Amino acid sequence: MFCNGDNRPPNCGKDCQCVHTVDIPLNAIVEVVLVDEVQSPNLSHPFHLHGYSFHVVGIGRSPDQNVKKINLKHALDLDRKGLLHRHFKLPPLKDTIAVPNNGYVILRFRADNPGFWLFHCHFLFHIVIGMNLVFHVGTQHDLPPVPEGFPKCGDHLPPIMFL
Repeated sequence: MFCNGDNRPPNCGKDCQCVHTVDIPLNAIVEVVLVDEVQSPNLSHPFHLHGYSFHVVGIGRSPDQNVKKINLKHALDLDRKGLLHRHFKLPPLKDTIAVPNNGYVILRFRADNPGFWLFHCHFLFHIVIGMNLVFHVGTQHDLPPVPEGFPKCGDHLPPIMFL
């Protein structure tokens, strides 16, 4: 089952287990803001994006000394006020970034590689509990043709021998 922030399958209960997808038009500029709201000292979540490298245009902790715990709303408010540190001149290019404890990361990439791309925390337990999503870039029409002779489901299995 697929879902997103706006839509959940009708038969998905309280603890809905669905694949969270974000649809992205081909060649769009995508900006992602990651915020670590958990107060676990010495724990930074390493997030990895398959199929892309991204520019890290911002990283840090809240400059607001009155806020003990950052959350997404607070980070976005600070960003609108121009208070989050951003660097656009030669931002580092990565495919994995650690989100600082009680901090934020802002990353950007051009969605020029059509397909379904996993974005996830690299801690296995966090993937299992849902700290991942799929970026669906482009449409079926944007995907390249399947190469001739490309394996299909079951091609790797040896033939079943009956005695």
